[in-house]
Amino acid sequence: MKVERFGVYLRVASLEHSRAFYEPVLGRQPYVSNAQIVGFDVAGALFALYANPAEEAARGCNVVPYIRVQSADAEFARLKALDVELLDDRVIVEGPLKLFRFADPDGNVLELFSLNA
Repeated sequence: MKVERFGVYLRVASLEHSRAFYEPVLGRQPYVSNAQIVGFDVAGALFALYANPAEEAARGCNVVPYIRVQSADAEFARLKALDVELLDDRVIVEGPLKLFRFADPDGNVLELFSLNA
């Protein structure tokens, strides 16, 4: 398999509400947006929010995207200041990794991690 691009879609109830949540969380504007999808470039991968009111499907707890950041500690503090729902009460150290999880308004869980220096 020759992979040219990787991405993930998160099913959300409202693109408008989810876009307003993810723009400050990711610190960027989407590079693609239409009636059913809002897509952000995250380290060269597509991180897309998908909404289709005609489809009945469960939201949240379907996938856990993990994103490597420069400092899990700094991102934990930044998201806490944005009043994002943090699922861990502190940054967790697991061997060479520092990580924490947070939830979006639809209950989708994301994990941010950095390498423990």
